[in-house]
Amino acid sequence: MKSVLFYLGLTAMVFSVTFVSCKKENKNTCNVSNPTEDLGWLKEVIEDSKDSEYAYVKQATYKRKTVFYWGSCDPLASWALIVKDCNGDEAEGIENVDEDLKNEFVLWQHPNSLCTF
Repeated sequence: MKSVLFYLGLTAMVFSVTFVSCKKENKNTCNVSNPTEDLGWLKEVIEDSKDSEYAYVKQATYKRKTVFYWGSCDPLASWALIVKDCNGDEAEGIENVDEDLKNEFVLWQHPNSLCTF
């Protein structure tokens, strides 16, 4: 009986460590392994933003599809949110970013970013 409990405990521990140690990976987003390099339009956005310590690009899910948007955390800047799909086409129908966009995460930001997320 002790050996059965031991193996059950060991199995539970292995599963726990496996699930806790998994980090969020960028799995095959837009059928590319690295969207910041492999999506030409996104690479261009980042290149145009690379000098701004306030710039960032986020990736999210909208209607079960991968989307991207970029912005600025500069408190003095005024900017409009533009959300694009994998092809670089503007995603339409987004009314409330907090409700419509799911699984958001920062995909890119300036190495010395002044943004806090």
